[in-house]
Amino acid sequence: MVRIPSEYQEVEWIESTGGQYIDLPFGFDPTDKIETKFSITDSRSTDRYIVSPIEWNTNNNRFAMGVHAVYAVGFGGSTTSTTRLSPNTNNDGHIHEWHYSNRLFEIVDLGRSKDVSAINFGSTTANLHLFYGYSTNTRGKIATYYHKKADGTKVNLIPCYRKSDNEIGMYDTVTKTFFTNQGTGTFLKGGNVYDTEYDKNIEINHGETIVRLSDEYQEVEWIESTGT
Repeated sequence: MVRIPSEYQEVEWIESTGGQYIDLPFGFDPTDKIETKFSITDSRSTDRYIVSPIEWNTNNNRFAMGVHAVYAVGFGGSTTSTTRLSPNTNNDGHIHEWHYSNRLFEIVDLGRSKDVSAINFGSTTANLHLFYGYSTNTRGKIATYYHKKADGTKVNLIPCYRKSDNEIGMYDTVTKTFFTNQGTGTFLKGGNVYDTEYDKNIEINHGETIVRLSDEYQEVEWIESTGT
């Protein structure tokens, strides 16, 4: 299934080397729903977050997903209310699936969760940043990022690059927007993701550029003539 327009190529993940980040068009509220797959590639002993607001140091309504020292962490909150999923195995070089909904944090593939209902944390109007937290950029990989707010506002980000200039970023299938690096340097990227095995064989075996259909058309397996 084609998830993004033909002028973009979907990839397995994009990676920040420490200077790159993506600026989301909204902040965080406890009623939000988030589903993402990511890994932290920084040192285990370092606080690093894959998503948090830019205002981390100036507002106690802090939200973050990532690594706090040797713990996997969901919501940071104030210093005394850090939510830790201990021990941390999120910083193990593998991409893990994280969910947040109804004040519950989960590392889905590891079967671990943390209820944060008792923690009094609020909203933040400052935009959330991917590959950013605690006033510093994070080295890590993101394979998917979905975020839905109570009012229906949402993004569904797919890692990709723009074919015309090889710009690496994430394409939002909801708003049809290509989010690019707002920091320094250039994102790294994983291998191409193909819609079908046929597409993969064409590109690898024949070295051809795959031309996708525009959005108003739907590709099918075959067409058949009935004789007329």
